[in-house]
Amino acid sequence: MDASEFRTVFTGVRPARIAVLVDQDDSDWQDTCRRVIEYLSSIWGGKNSLIIPTNWSQIDERDWQLLEAFDPDYICDYHKTGLDLKITSPQRYEDLLQSKLNALPCDDSSRELYRESLDEDFFRSPFKTLGSPQNLACN
Repeated sequence: MDASEFRTVFTGVRPARIAVLVDQDDSDWQDTCRRVIEYLSSIWGGKNSLIIPTNWSQIDERDWQLLEAFDPDYICDYHKTGLDLKITSPQRYEDLLQSKLNALPCDDSSRELYRESLDEDFFRSPFKTLGSPQNLACN
């Protein structure tokens, strides 16, 4: 007869700790942080989340200490897309979309056919190329 062995296993469920890096030089930083908070709110209500400003090459020493103390499970970076521009500056977004449409070598009737596709591409496309957060240093 095989001897049975019993073990007690302790587990716990907690939300993942997430730190999101955002561009500290962003002129629309408040709207950008709202987008980040909007997303983080969908994950455990945003509990255990942190937003850290960076210039993509350095993090301020105080923020670095906060990041170390927070000890995140995941570090993400937020890159603005056309959707951010459309939310914060609808007229600038429309002007940019219209200038791209006007640059197409086609007539006005077919240009409108491209509008929806171009608008969808803008929604997903990053509007500013940022540095890589892999080589961040404490300032």
